[in-house]
Amino acid sequence: KGDLEVEKLFKMEDITKETGDLQIAVKSLLPELLKVTRKRKEPEIGIGDHCKKPFDCDFKHYCWAHVPEYSVYNVTTGNKRADLLGQGILEIEDIPSGVVTGKKIVDVECYKSGEMHVEKGELKSFLGTLEYPLYYLDYETIAPAVPIYDGTSPYKPTPFQFSCHVVRKPGADYEHVEFLHDGDGDPREAFIQQLIKAVGSVGSIVAYNASYEKMINDRCREQFPMYAGELNAINKRFVDLLVPFRSRHLYHRDMKGSASLKAVLPTFEPGLSYNDLEIGDGGTASSKYEAICKGNITGAEKERTLEALREYCLVDTLGMVKLVEVIEKITGGLK
Repeated sequence: KGDLEVEKLFKMEDITKETGDLQIAVKSLLPELLKVTRKRKEPEIGIGDHCKKPFDCDFKHYCWAHVPEYSVYNVTTGNKRADLLGQGILEIEDIPSGVVTGKKIVDVECYKSGEMHVEKGELKSFLGTLEYPLYYLDYETIAPAVPIYDGTSPYKPTPFQFSCHVVRKPGADYEHVEFLHDGDGDPREAFIQQLIKAVGSVGSIVAYNASYEKMINDRCREQFPMYAGELNAINKRFVDLLVPFRSRHLYHRDMKGSASLKAVLPTFEPGLSYNDLEIGDGGTASSKYEAICKGNITGAEKERTLEALREYCLVDTLGMVKLVEVIEKITGGLK
């Protein structure tokens, strides 16, 4: 590790005028704010998107208590939402036909009917893009505010782990290959070397929201140009498993409008769950590994954390294997 260029961590900007304008605005609001504090009854202010901007209000759980987990707020916006709320409609089941448009039509109709939406032709086209052997790939990264490794900058992701499930041919059992850096030193070059070895030179690389993995590879290529050829070749082989779900080629009401892997996987493969894992999301994975790098997690706790990281990343790629199997079963085969 080289010396940290502290002066480059900050951008100096004169905001005297902006803060002055805000002070004037706050001063003009003070009488109204004081009036509210003297009242025994809470202000009558409707809920809406303003409850989430610029961040979730601390009282959202209270004001939104009457709103279902999945409601008109999830499938409508603007005047359409206002019209429904004006009619006292909150439940998806109560939305009249013709109100919701676009992809949300599928969401609403599936929620009402309880039936799965399937576009077999589109799913077959997706399967037709897959070339064996299949490599199901997922990365984990850290993006610390203060850079840890040479050549990195604030909040830019650095990969430290991947999980890869390999299916050599149709109907074959899957194999599992993984890499997890131990937190001692820079993980990037070892990550690249093991990645190149794991995915070979032929076959589709399946990822969920593949643009992220491709972006990480692009950054690795810039930082380690000696591997540019291999990383470019890897990026050309990606197939994005997010697409058929985001495009509503396959949709189930339990997805509740989300095409994220955390929503899709338990819907179609209930046996695979993140709920029982010690590390159940990417944010926690990142913070735990960063703590290892900084020496805040050591000894036996470090070993337990590394094992928990392996288990979490494995579920993501095994889940992708199972989702492709679901699509194959629905459509009757690979091609």
